[in-house]
Amino acid sequence: MSGRIWIIPALLMGAALSGCQQEPEEQAEESAAPAEIKEAAVAGAPEGWRPYPATPNAQPPAGWTGKEFALSVDFPSEMPQERPPFLDIDFKTDPEAYWQSVRGYIYAGNIDRGVDSNGNSLDWNTQTNPVRTWYNMPWRAVGFNAREFINGLTREFPARAGSLDPGQTKTAYTWARAIYSPLAGYAIGQVWDDETGPPDLAAADFPEGAIIAKLLFTTATVDQVPWVRDAYTWQAFAYVDPDTSECVQNEGPDCPRQVTDVHLYQIDFAVKDSRASETHWVFGTFVHDNTLPGEGFSWDKMVPLGWMWGNDPELTANTPDGVPKESIIFDNTHIYEHLGCHGRLVGPLDNPKSACMSCHMNAQWPNQGANPVPAGTQAQ
Repeated sequence: MSGRIWIIPALLMGAALSGCQQEPEEQAEESAAPAEIKEAAVAGAPEGWRPYPATPNAQPPAGWTGKEFALSVDFPSEMPQERPPFLDIDFKTDPEAYWQSVRGYIYAGNIDRGVDSNGNSLDWNTQTNPVRTWYNMPWRAVGFNAREFINGLTREFPARAGSLDPGQTKTAYTWARAIYSPLAGYAIGQVWDDETGPPDLAAADFPEGAIIAKLLFTTATVDQVPWVRDAYTWQAFAYVDPDTSECVQNEGPDCPRQVTDVHLYQIDFAVKDSRASETHWVFGTFVHDNTLPGEGFSWDKMVPLGWMWGNDPELTANTPDGVPKESIIFDNTHIYEHLGCHGRLVGPLDNPKSACMSCHMNAQWPNQGANPVPAGTQAQ
């Protein structure tokens, strides 16, 4: 496999792993309808470059004076000349130093920044980061799962009852925001170099050292999932009652929303690293562990769950006792956690029938289907 990964507006999630196929009702949801994206891109419509949808149900409530998300899309026009320090740390033999370096790079200038003149937190205001600017993907203001207006979070995979804690009885939804480092932002800007034109997919190649981080928040409450106690909390303009709303279940275009507290439970990262010789990528996850010492939330309580640099294709339904060899999984987190297919890496908010890398490796445009491997084959 080459080091190229296609940059597309919606990452099409699926599981191409033996014995771990998703059931229909648990298919991960696309962040935007491909036909809708294609139509808008070809027509040159700028709606995808909005910070959030123009539909009436997505607009701030009357009298809103709080935070409002601003899109960071002033991409670098020239390749940034930087070498992130984690590229000089062996992710296989020195895992402690590696995760400290990755987390430190993501945190730098993004946390503990205080508030603006209106009292709104400046944390993760990536376009004003004093260390380095981070960027957002355009075309996420389209479709049912598009960005909400407060923090620019998109709706992600649902956490069904029991998936985050044995006592969880209600579905919780994940709302997330991905941010792209200067090197990654440069690549995005080469693809989307004109907001009125179609993407240049021939330019879709991330440079060495590019890193994408993703903050994943859950709507789960403490009474349902005690592990979110003391978690870093944002607000999201989220859909109302996902378990009971027929509108939400049918992904209606005008479903009601409300301002909702959401709790940071997971931070994912993806690093372009040619030392991962088969994939050229390292995918990893940090999780919130509220059992660690200290009162209240601390950024130090986001601890590594693990990372993977390959998909361990030899792990199939025929090797039930096999363990991943192209991963490092930490066993020192104390939260209720499921891993992925045959023990591959996924975070608590992810699909337990897939894995970080297998999920994203299905990203494609035009969409040829969620599973690129023919059913019933030895490869599957």
